[in-house]
Amino acid sequence: MICFDECMNFWAHFLLQVLVAAMSTANASICEREVHRYEISIAAEFPPISPGNPSVIPRGPEKDIFCVCRTASRMTCSIVSSSIQMQLTLYTRMDKSSISRLYPFIYNPRLVSNDECVLYYHPEVGPRLIAQTLNQVKGDFP
Repeated sequence: MICFDECMNFWAHFLLQVLVAAMSTANASICEREVHRYEISIAAEFPPISPGNPSVIPRGPEKDIFCVCRTASRMTCSIVSSSIQMQLTLYTRMDKSSISRLYPFIYNPRLVSNDECVLYYHPEVGPRLIAQTLNQVKGDFP
């Protein structure tokens, strides 16, 4: 009988956690739901620095892209450059002088906070969620 009570308590607690998680996801803004997808998708837009070494890392202890929701439909994503090679890769990929190579990033000076930023929207999410993306340089390069 003790096992039955403990098992019922476990399942009741488990189902309550699942319900709370589902409700919080349902109440989350599109930005809050898509932050991780945007970090991964933006990182994938940059060529590797060297064979097998991604230039932007969206997960793990060496993560260097960080997106934060500013409103329900707008986020800011900062990519922290940790080397001169990475900085050059990022600036080259986000070069606004070639609009055709910039895609899926876009540049609209009326929508960005400074000249160094480009905008990004995920093709599956569309323009209802826009990420302002910028390159930030880490203090001293190793």
